[in-house]
Parts: sequence; structure tokens; C-alpha cells
Amino acid sequence: MTDTNNDILLDVKNLRKFFPIQKGFLRRVVGHVRAVDDVTIYVRKGETLFCGSAAVAPLAARHPVDG
Repeated sequence: MTDTNNDILLDVKNLRKFFPIQKGFLRRVVGHVRAVDDVTIYVRKGETLFCGSAAVAPLAARHPVDG
């Protein structure tokens, strides 16, 4: 298969998702849990996406593609 941009169906670069850790009465943010940090994936025609992390696929689907 040739490596052209037309063959790429999904292209995600540097995906990050952090969840805040909140404590106290005022729910002050004291840190973050990194669910996904700096994930880059692409899927070509005919390929299947398999993720070891259940967080990657929904996040990739929610973010709009530039271009």
C-alpha cells in the first residue's frame, strides 16, 4: 500500500487528557491524573484501530480534525 494522505482515515497527534484532583471545601485543584499523555496515532484504509487504553478512542473521536 502506498503511503499517501488519501489513505489515512484518522490522524491524531499529541493527544492529552488530564483530570483534576480536587480537595477541600472549596474543591481546590491540587494535582492532575494523566489519563492520556502525548499519544499519536493514525489509521489507514483497511486497518483496524486497537487501543490498550479505553480513553484514547473516545477522546480522538471528540476532537475535530484540522484541514
